[in-house]
This record gives sequence, structure tokens and C-alpha cells, in this order.
Amino acid sequence: MAKSLLVPIPGWLFSWQTFLITLGIFIGIRGNFHGAAWLILIIIGSAFLLNYFYPAIELRSRLWPLILICLGAVFILRTLGRKKNQQGSMQPDADDLVASGENFTDVSTYFGSAQKTITSKQFAGGDITCVFGSTELDLTNADIQGHVMLDVTTIFGGVELILPADWTIKSDAVSIFGAVKDNREQSTVTSQNPEKMLVLDGTVLFGGIEIKSFKNNNFTWSSRK
Repeated sequence: MAKSLLVPIPGWLFSWQTFLITLGIFIGIRGNFHGAAWLILIIIGSAFLLNYFYPAIELRSRLWPLILICLGAVFILRTLGRKKNQQGSMQPDADDLVASGENFTDVSTYFGSAQKTITSKQFAGGDITCVFGSTELDLTNADIQGHVMLDVTTIFGGVELILPADWTIKSDAVSIFGAVKDNREQSTVTSQNPEKMLVLDGTVLFGGIEIKSFKNNNFTWSSRK
């Protein structure tokens, strides 16, 4: 509206680069700046915005090396953070918790796929970050008590949750060009236990979260597309 009224607004202010930066800040605030999805969006948006002001940089020809370097830095910082937490509080690594059937899961997928199976009878939730990839979390043999929070951030990716039929699902996730779909059979909806509620929080951007009560052995990122 302001541009139609000839208000002098800088062209970069409403560009897709600024949109990525704003979205990254928004996701970071919602998730208490946990994970790396918000940081990746800010880095990509900032890099291209810098190229907007300095075209001589020719960032497009260096895009993939920059993305790989940024992802590598994120992985290193994430690993160092986990090791520091392990030394300071004597808590096992989140991936080890998943492998041993403990109560908390932390899954990050970038440009790939991941499959996790949880068998804990005291599952307490966790975090899933999926960027340009797919993640399958199988909770068929797990159990929860009361309300449990699962924070899911998926950007151009898909997350498949395989849950017991009697769990109640509540979605508080923000969907931007995305969707959260409960594809369990209608007969299971009427038999859900309100004392076993899984609350989905996070952000879905150009992706989706699919909820099932059965396992699809052919689940891949290519099938999601």
C-alpha cells in the first residue's frame, strides 16, 4: 500500500532476503533460539542481502560452498554444546538417549533423511529439526503420561510421526505454506485417551507433518515430494 502511494521505501525492505531474515528471527524467538533452523535462514538471507548492496561479490557462484561451510559450523557448535552439557551436568547425549530408549529425543536432519524409534514408557518429548529432508519418528511402542511437548521445525521437508492409536494430538505449530495432517483411521479418533496428549509446537514452512498409526517402510524424502 505504501509503495502504491509512492512512499519512498527501500527496495530491499520487502525483498525475499529480508523475509528469510525475519522468518529466522521469528522461528528463533518461538523456539527460544534452540536448534539451527533459525540461524540457517538468517545466514542465507543476510548473505544474499549483502550481495544486493555489493553485486561485485558475485555470491551466486559461491552459494553452495557458503551453505556447506555454514552447515559445518552449525554441526561443530552443536556438537561442542552437547559435549559441554554432558561434562557439566553428566547428562548423556541426546542421540544416545534415543538409542537406549530413554525419555527425550533430539533429531536434526539437513539435506538428508533420518529414522528414529523410541520405546520408552516415560517419553517426555523433544525436538525435531528438518531442513530440506525427511524425518521419521516411530513411537508405536512408546508411552506417555499426561501432556508431552514435541517441538518440530521443518523447512522444505517432511516429518512423519508414527504414534499409538490412543494418543490425543494437539497442534500449536505455526504453518506457513505447510500443513499438519492426522491421517490415522477415523475409528481411532473416538478412542483417544485425553490423559495421553502429545502437543506439537514449532514451525512448518513449505513442508508438512504427517501423523500415522502404522509404519510405512518406503518413507523417503523423494516420496514426500
